[in-house]
Amino acid sequence: MASDYSRTCVSPDSMQTGEAPVVSETCEVYVWGSNSSHQLVEGTQEKILQPKLAASFADAQTIEAGQYCTFVISSDGSVRACGKGSYGRLGLGDSNNQSTLKKLTFEPHRAIKKVSSSKGSDGHTLAFTTEGEVFSWGDGDYGKLGHGNSSTQKYPKLIQGPLQGKVVVCVSAGYRHSAAVSEDGELYTWGEGDFGRLGHGDSNSRNIPTLVKDISNVGEVSCGSSHTIALSKDGRTVWSFGGGDNGKLGHGDTNRVYKPKVVEALQGMFIRKVCAGSQSSLALTSTGQVYAWGCGACLGCGSSEATALRPKLIEELATTRVVDISIGDSHCLALSHDNEVYAWGNNSMGQCGQGNSTGPITKPKKVVGLDGVAIQQISAGTSHSLAWTALPRDRQVVAWHRPYCVDLEESTFSHLRSFLERYCDGINSEDPPLPFPSSREHHNFLKLCLRLLSNHLALALAGGVATSILGRQARPLRNLLFRLMDSSVPDEIQEVGKKNMHCW
Repeated sequence: MASDYSRTCVSPDSMQTGEAPVVSETCEVYVWGSNSSHQLVEGTQEKILQPKLAASFADAQTIEAGQYCTFVISSDGSVRACGKGSYGRLGLGDSNNQSTLKKLTFEPHRAIKKVSSSKGSDGHTLAFTTEGEVFSWGDGDYGKLGHGNSSTQKYPKLIQGPLQGKVVVCVSAGYRHSAAVSEDGELYTWGEGDFGRLGHGDSNSRNIPTLVKDISNVGEVSCGSSHTIALSKDGRTVWSFGGGDNGKLGHGDTNRVYKPKVVEALQGMFIRKVCAGSQSSLALTSTGQVYAWGCGACLGCGSSEATALRPKLIEELATTRVVDISIGDSHCLALSHDNEVYAWGNNSMGQCGQGNSTGPITKPKKVVGLDGVAIQQISAGTSHSLAWTALPRDRQVVAWHRPYCVDLEESTFSHLRSFLERYCDGINSEDPPLPFPSSREHHNFLKLCLRLLSNHLALALAGGVATSILGRQARPLRNLLFRLMDSSVPDEIQEVGKKNMHCW
């Protein structure tokens, strides 16, 4: 097994942190759901009931499905948009609908890394650059564009003020509010403050990005209709605040929360991603499980009337290893490590990809018509969906997409540690330990175990999840490697051991 692994898996040498993965130039993009404003570009404005290959989106690297609009980021960082243009939400300089993809202009010129567009209200959009600057455009009510006023902005405009000089790594456009996370783990929110959704301890609106003082080491944020969910860098803590109606904050009640509050039910898990929708919320764990809370068909529990005041495992996906999730206004998408797409929730526009528009879909169902397609990314808009084959630039997700090579879990490192502890002793003995018939086979086994460890470590580091995944194995593994390097071992084992040392 180790021999096969070492032949097929990416070598640590090619996994240098910060190096973008090789992305195929040909990206297949599939679209379905509402096309009422040409947000899917394809042909007429009739809804598309099952995935359709869309040639217009072919050079996409990342896609954001918004409220009746779609944004495509190409590998060169340029952005194009189509669909509903009201309030300047497309950033093209007017409020017209756009039936084909049209390129946005960013002044000063910048390469864009990610876009987030609201799924409800009057439509606004945020984008952050490869350098960590943030642009916003669209409807400016409540100050949600962060420019110090409530004006509509029809072209992308750089947000200054408190974000100036900060390197932003995540943005989220809620219905009437916005949020950004900086590289140093700070959370900023602005826009409508009703229900406490900004997390500043009151209901006041803010028209410039304002630091949320009560939390630190934030890694990700998601804004819903009237609530906000934040995730810590290490994946160990989820906070929520804002409107608590229908239990969508996950605290076991329906109370409003004005400052970030830890979602206790998720303590003890490692969370990869959080999503806030209209009346529900989702969390994806490091083991590929999906939890949902709030109300409606997005809970995926078989009823559109259900309410969950605390995070509840979506049983239908319990045996599926999910690697990504996306939530629109009231429907959800999940991507499995086998590149299968699942959908559930509101299906009135065919956005669940079942070949019909009946529903709602109350349990996750596999989207039809994607068999054999290596889907790598997904995005759920207000009432349309997209799935595409370009590898994500997010290293963490790239690591998840190597299930045939690697299983990034603490148990994997635990097994490797026990193998190494057992078979490193007596490495220079004339009689090799059982079951090895010769010292050569014994040494080869150790070498391959060290290679497995090296590749696992490299992928965990590249994904930024080494600390959380290694867990209690980190210290004993490090000590074991030091002990091995200090002993007299064959050169080939010494060489692989050194590669492992470079990972610490």
